[in-house]
Amino acid sequence: MIRLRTVSIVPLLRRHGLLFASAAFIISLVIIGCGGGGNGGDQFIPASVWKQQDATYVGAINCRDCHSNIYDQYTQEQPMGHVDAATSEADSRHTTTNCAGCHTTGIGKPSGGVLPVGTTPLLDGIGCEACHGPGSKHIAADMSVEEKHATITRKVPDRACIECHGGRKTTPDGYRPGVLYEPFIPTNAATYHDTKPNSVRGPHQAPAGMIFGWYGYGHEEPTPGPHSTLPNTCLNCHQKRISPITGKVDHGAEAQVPVIDTSQVNCASCHSGRSEQLVQAGVKELLIELGGEDPLNPGKPDPNLTGGLFGTFVAEHAIDITTNNSPDDPNVIAYKGARSNYKFVLGEGSLGAHNPGFAKRLLEETKAMLED
Repeated sequence: MIRLRTVSIVPLLRRHGLLFASAAFIISLVIIGCGGGGNGGDQFIPASVWKQQDATYVGAINCRDCHSNIYDQYTQEQPMGHVDAATSEADSRHTTTNCAGCHTTGIGKPSGGVLPVGTTPLLDGIGCEACHGPGSKHIAADMSVEEKHATITRKVPDRACIECHGGRKTTPDGYRPGVLYEPFIPTNAATYHDTKPNSVRGPHQAPAGMIFGWYGYGHEEPTPGPHSTLPNTCLNCHQKRISPITGKVDHGAEAQVPVIDTSQVNCASCHSGRSEQLVQAGVKELLIELGGEDPLNPGKPDPNLTGGLFGTFVAEHAIDITTNNSPDDPNVIAYKGARSNYKFVLGEGSLGAHNPGFAKRLLEETKAMLED
C-alpha cells in the first residue's frame, strides 16, 4: 500500500510564514499532483500517480499505430526520445547502471524495464509510458475516444518530471531517481570531503531541485519557491506549444524550451504581466562576477571558473584544484562550497527563473565564501 509522506511539509510551510490553509492546499497538490512522498522505500514512481491502475508497460513502439506523427516527432526530434544506442550518443551514455534509472521506462515496476539495458529492449530509453504511465489498457481498449482517454494519464503528472529532474541519489545499485521524495540531506563540507575541488559539479539535472530549494550548500532545510506551489508545476511553462505538424502538443525539440508568458493567469497574480527577465535580474551578472566571462562565449558565465572571484581566490590561496591533498584546509572547503552553489545555479539552466530568491541567495553566499 502506498504511504504518503506529508509530515515534514507542514512545519516547513509554517516556518516560511504561510497560512495553515495554504499549507493544506499545497499538501493536497503534493498528494494528488506529485504522487506524495513515496512508499517508505520505493525508489521509483508509485502506481498511484497514474490514472490507469493495474496496467502494464508495453513499450513506445506500440503507441505508434495510433499516434505515428507524435511518435515520429518525439523519437526523431526530441533528445529525450532517442532510444537507439547505436545512433544516439546521448542514449549510449545512458545505458550504464548509474544512468539507466532515468533512461529506462518503468524501471523498478513489475512490468517495467529491467537492467542491464537490452534485457527489455522495448522499454529502453525514455518512452511514452515514462510520462503517461503504463499503456496496456489504453492499447487494448475498444471504445469511444472519450472512453479511451480514461485509460491513460494524458496530462503528465509533476512527479514524472520531478523524479528525474530533481537530482539523483546514490544507492548500492548505482544512481537512482526520486531524491526529492526522500528525507532532506544537507549539502555541506562532509559531502565533498573526498572530492577533488575541480570535480565538484553540483546536482545532476536538478531544475526541480531549484524549484523546491534543495542543494544549497550549508542549508539545513529546503527553501521552496513560489513556483513549487503551482498546480501542474512543470507543465505550467513546459510543453504548451501546439505543433504545426501534428496539431497536438509539441513533442519535438522545442518542447523543452519553456513558454514564458507572465500575463497568463498563474503568472499574473505575482508578476502582473511584467517581463520574465525581472526574475532573472542580476543572476547572470553575478555568475560572471564570480566565475568570469566565458572566453568562448562572450557575455556568458564561464563554466570552468577560470576568472572572476573564483580565479582570484584560487591564486591568492595557492589552491591546487586538481588534487585533494588538503581536504581539511578551510580555503579548500570554502572553494568547494562556493563551487557547489555556482555549478548548481549555472547548470540548472533557468538563471533563477525557477526559484529567484533561492538562486540569488546561493550566489550571494558563494560571493561571501570567496571574499571572507
